[in-house]
Amino acid sequence: HPRLPFQQRPCVLLDKGGLPMADFASARSGALVALASSLDADHPAQNVLDGNDGTYWISTGLYPQEIVLRLSSHCKVSRVCISCTRVRSIRFEGGVEVQPFNSQVLAETELEDAGESRLQRVQLECQQQVNSTVFLRIVILSGWNDFCSVHGVQVLGEADSSRKEEEEAMGRKASRKSTLSRMDSFANRRKLEVQIPEMPAQPRPRNPDPFEDMGPLSPHAPRLPVKQEWEAEQEAKAAAE
Repeated sequence: HPRLPFQQRPCVLLDKGGLPMADFASARSGALVALASSLDADHPAQNVLDGNDGTYWISTGLYPQEIVLRLSSHCKVSRVCISCTRVRSIRFEGGVEVQPFNSQVLAETELEDAGESRLQRVQLECQQQVNSTVFLRIVILSGWNDFCSVHGVQVLGEADSSRKEEEEAMGRKASRKSTLSRMDSFANRRKLEVQIPEMPAQPRPRNPDPFEDMGPLSPHAPRLPVKQEWEAEQEAKAAAE
């Protein structure tokens, strides 16, 4: 596949105030690739979001091929722009889930073949949407060759303020719930008390008295008269000195 030089994609749409609409498929704004039907380590699907037409994602299998983008925010899509090669038929779907069950068709078209080394540049106006879009599904239905490539995608529109406020409220609620959970966990840890059983006091060892009467059952215990004689001898020695 020929490497094309970098070219800025001229896809601009003005809002009601005359200002350029935001690009919700820009990696700088937080857009991500949620799913891709083909994987090539040298040409990952994330390349379609980097704003550089010199990098691209390339298909590696049969048609149809898909790329699902997680846009940077909920929005009402007004225009979709794509730079690609060897694509023949393409459809764009939008929804709030990765699965296509609840998605709506935003735009669909047939492209003319521009050859191997030239980009196909398409700008499509999207149908009006009742619900906002956060997942954009790019479905390549057929191609002019066994392989096709996507060099860049732009999704222009207006942010859905109601969904943004709802997301912020849900975020605050989740944060509050997490804080309360941590507080409960901390309180429960403080309630845990370790009880150490009281051990009976052990008697302090004392030096044994060799002359203590140990009772008649001990054959080695000295008798009390021996102790008295020894004390008398000690007193006599002390008096003599």
